[in-house]
Amino acid sequence: METPPWRKMIGILLSFLSGAFLVTYGHATGDAGAMGNIFLALNCLGTSLYVIYAKLALQHYPALTVTAWAMMAASLMMAVLAGILNNNCEVIRFVCPPVGENDFTCEDLETSCLPWHVPPGALLPLTYFVLGNSIGAYLLITWANRYARAGYVLAYTALQPFTSTLLSVLLIVAGVQGLEMPGWNALGGLGILLALLLLILDGRAQHQADEADRSFERKARG
Repeated sequence: METPPWRKMIGILLSFLSGAFLVTYGHATGDAGAMGNIFLALNCLGTSLYVIYAKLALQHYPALTVTAWAMMAASLMMAVLAGILNNNCEVIRFVCPPVGENDFTCEDLETSCLPWHVPPGALLPLTYFVLGNSIGAYLLITWANRYARAGYVLAYTALQPFTSTLLSVLLIVAGVQGLEMPGWNALGGLGILLALLLLILDGRAQHQADEADRSFERKARG
């Protein structure tokens, strides 16, 4: 079990409060932005649970095996969920709200996409998401989890809201339409960076302590 030193506890609390401020300030309850932030929080929770439980499996199996089984389980659950949601027009309307041009009809609801329809322009991003952002990223997380403490591996999750905000700014500057420039909520990014620094310093100190313990054990056996 990992001990909760003060730097880790402050870093976790600061990253949570800063991330919550970053993604909720300026959003009305129930709007699309707020719902997206809730899904982001659930994604971070799922990743955290994966790292914790994968740590147990990695005591018996290599990282590639653990990742493969995780991807197969996730694919099965996503297939069931997609089969349910894609037959619900209310969900389709929520995911693809009408835009006023080239809209479709799902039962008696107007939507901007059809169930089970993948636009040709989405094939390349979808391929990247499956191979890079899903399989590749989780393989790297699992491999790191084999050699590092779980809390240290999860430090990157604090950066997700910050990098999403930064990417939105870059896309707006590049001329992409349909996005909103962050306001005062962007100040939460400073808290996230400070929290990440605390987590990194704590992780380095714990790794040094682990190395010292292993070195002492080796000398004791010798």
